[in-house]
Amino acid sequence: MKVLHEKNILNEEFPFEMWIAGSVEYCPHWHEGVEIVYVIDGTADVGLNGEVYALNPRDILIIGGGDVHYYLPEVTTGSLLIVLFKLSLFEPYVSVMDNKKILNPLQRSSCDVDSNHVHKLLEDQILSMKEEYVKKLPGYKMALKARLYDFMVLLIREIPMMDYSTSEKTNQLISIERLGRVHEYVEQNYMRDITIQEVADVAKYSTFYFTRYFKNATGMTFGRFLSSFRVKVAEKYLLEEDLTVTDIAFKCGFNSIKTFNRVFKIIKGCTPTEIRKRNN
Repeated sequence: MKVLHEKNILNEEFPFEMWIAGSVEYCPHWHEGVEIVYVIDGTADVGLNGEVYALNPRDILIIGGGDVHYYLPEVTTGSLLIVLFKLSLFEPYVSVMDNKKILNPLQRSSCDVDSNHVHKLLEDQILSMKEEYVKKLPGYKMALKARLYDFMVLLIREIPMMDYSTSEKTNQLISIERLGRVHEYVEQNYMRDITIQEVADVAKYSTFYFTRYFKNATGMTFGRFLSSFRVKVAEKYLLEEDLTVTDIAFKCGFNSIKTFNRVFKIIKGCTPTEIRKRNN
């Protein structure tokens, strides 16, 4: 289960991970590491700090540490290469990127010669990292670190960034802390009805302000977030437990099997029964 704040997902000795994902589905979450998303083929919609980016083949999306982001599964039709690493790899140069926000997180190939040149340079480093990570030849960790250094130099020199103001950083930390409380509450209570009033109280907002705040912070309504969370838990039960679909539906907070099937298909693109049959 992916939680809102993904902790301890990288090995501290070498905090770097890479994987290729097909059908991607993540609820809004954040982590300290920098995440690079590269579209191998197909399309994907990725939410980042309240904005939704429609990604096409060869597009590159750069997600900074602390940025709230998520993936919409029903519009992900291809394969994504995802790279995740911590800035601690670049000690003692972390301060160069510390407290910076990327103004243009999406890089794509275009007709503009200058921007296309930058995109190609970034793409070359990503594909080189992929080759090293897949082959794992002797010294591949050193090679990965070298490619990451090259990637970060390009980022610093070619991609516009600016310092977070004190108020922006404070507001970001407050928002993350409140989102964390909401997510923890959902984790503990998803199996029953949860009202907007309840989660607004948890976040210490009025119901009116909470609905606006949550949508701006995550790019989705709280209702959509709750449904995605429940479906994720239900999928785990379907694949790992010998329970009936009806039992799973009620166990995950759905008030009818009809609603469960409808919501599950909207989010996963197939019915609960179909996903269980595929796994078998």
